[in-house]
Amino acid sequence: MTRGIQRQCVNGEAVLLGPGRISLMPPGEIHDGVSSGGEPYTLKTFRVSANLLRDIAEELTGTSCEPELAGTMIEDPLLAAHLLRLHDALSQSRGASSLAMQTEWLPFLHFLFTQSRTIRPQAARGALSPLSIYYDVETAAD
Repeated sequence: MTRGIQRQCVNGEAVLLGPGRISLMPPGEIHDGVSSGGEPYTLKTFRVSANLLRDIAEELTGTSCEPELAGTMIEDPLLAAHLLRLHDALSQSRGASSLAMQTEWLPFLHFLFTQSRTIRPQAARGALSPLSIYYDVETAAD
């Protein structure tokens, strides 16, 4: 939501969606939305393909899985602002395949999966030791 308030019915439950609130819905979820109080509202949406969700879930977990997103309402003004910038950038972009666009999408998709608790990211094994990190920083400064 960028302006106004929408009354939305999802899973038989009425919720109010306004600026700073994000509604996550699984693909195919039947829902409705009307203005709350008769005032106009502006809503921007992302429709993410099931294939993309499956591919990203597999990349994050290291296993083949079919993510099932649970509908949820999130109140997070900073994330909402990030999504609005991403929406505007995609609207103005010639295509969503550029590295910059993909870079913007990855944090959102990670958040989507972790908020909806559909997958748990795979832990990466191995890391630099504190000594290695210190050495690399020192070497780069020379």
